[in-house]
Order: sequence, then C-alpha cells, then structure tokens
Amino acid sequence: MKQSTYVKKHAIAFLTTTVLLLIGGNRAIAQSFPPTSLSLKFPTGDSQGAPGRTTGGGTRREGCSSQPSAIPLTALAPTNNIAKTVTGNPSVYIYVPAYEEKEALFRIIDKQAEEIVYETEISLNNSPGILKLTLPETVQLESNMTYEWGFFVQCDPNDPVADEGVEGWIERTVVAPEIESEIEQAIQNPLQQAQLYAEAGIWNETLALLVQMRDSNPTVWAEFLESVGLTSDIAESPLILSTAMGDEE
Repeated sequence: MKQSTYVKKHAIAFLTTTVLLLIGGNRAIAQSFPPTSLSLKFPTGDSQGAPGRTTGGGTRREGCSSQPSAIPLTALAPTNNIAKTVTGNPSVYIYVPAYEEKEALFRIIDKQAEEIVYETEISLNNSPGILKLTLPETVQLESNMTYEWGFFVQCDPNDPVADEGVEGWIERTVVAPEIESEIEQAIQNPLQQAQLYAEAGIWNETLALLVQMRDSNPTVWAEFLESVGLTSDIAESPLILSTAMGDEE
C-alpha cells in the first residue's frame, strides 16, 4: 500500500510538471510567432495648414488622364498630409491614374528658405498605380525641418495652369532612444517594426515596411491605408517605380 501511494504521488507530480512545461512552451512559441491578424492603424495628427492629399481646386479642371478614373492623383500620406521620416532621403508614394505620353515634375522645397532642394522630370507610362519616388543619396533632408513636395502632371506644355498636381509636407525627425532601441531589437520582425514606427507617428518608415510586406500581409496593408481614409482600390493598385530617380525596390 505504501509503495502504491508513493507511485501515485510521483506520477501526479510528473504529470503536473509536464503540463506546466507544455503551457510554458506554448506561451513561448506564441510570443516568438505573433499572430498575423495584426490590425495596424496610424494616429491622426494636426493638419497645421498642410495641403490636401488629392488633386483639387483649380489645378485639376477637366483632367488629362487617358482613362477617366474615380481616383485622382492621391498622396499616400496620413490624414493631415504631414509625413514624418527618420531618413535623409525618404520615398514619397503617390497614386497616379493612367496618363498617356505625359511628363510630370517632382520637386522638394525647403519651406523655411523657400528654395528648391531637388527637382526632376518623370515620364508617365499610361499605367495607373502607386508611384514610388525616392530621393537620391545626394539629397539629404535636415533633421527637425519641414519640406514641401509637389508632383505636377503637365497636361499642356504651353499652359502650366492646366497642370494636375498634388502636394504634401515631409518632416525629418528623430525618434526617442528607447523607441529606436525597440525597433532595432525587432529587426527580424518587420511587422512589429512597422507597428513601433506607427505608434511613434513616423509615416514614411511605416509605409515603406508595409509596402514590402503587402503581398504577404494584404489585410494589414489594406487596413492600414483605410485607417487614414485611403480606399481599397488604392491598396490593390500595383507599385510603379520611378526610373527618373534611379531607385530600386
């Protein structure tokens, strides 16, 4: 009887230890592989007088797109159209409808000095999509400075007033050291990095990471754009790289 009681006690202890180890192991696995159903949203900020994200007012007129679309030129930007970045040569993303044999002008202006810091012309290939415009390494935006960018389609070379254009602001900033440390620690988890950037209000790096993952995480990509009022049609549009900038995906 004594031997039977001894065996039962040890069996119960063994089973209890095994269950605890399994629970702990499952928790560790869950922490190592976070769920992919993450809903990533971007916070709303003060407009501070920034322009709207779409073509509007007197700049659009009847439009010169070769395929009339319900979606006009639209900046992929937060609701206040002020995109913050931590890099000196960030990318700007714009939804561009189809324009046949049209040239576009892209420029960056130092708002304080009212000087053009970068300008280039781009040939549009009649394909609608999200145009990625990356500043070359020779251009370095300064920290704690706000710049104005503009993208203008030349509908009539002899009439600049007929141009279709969209504008926005971009601000180079610095994240807090503790947040930067968390981002570096999440180097193997781009989705977590994107969430950390979003929580810090850093638009460009959040968007750039999600662009890279949009095929593998289409729901997160679409929900992120919808959180700032950008449509699902834009989310489903192909990515177009600007050859004028010499950037690579």
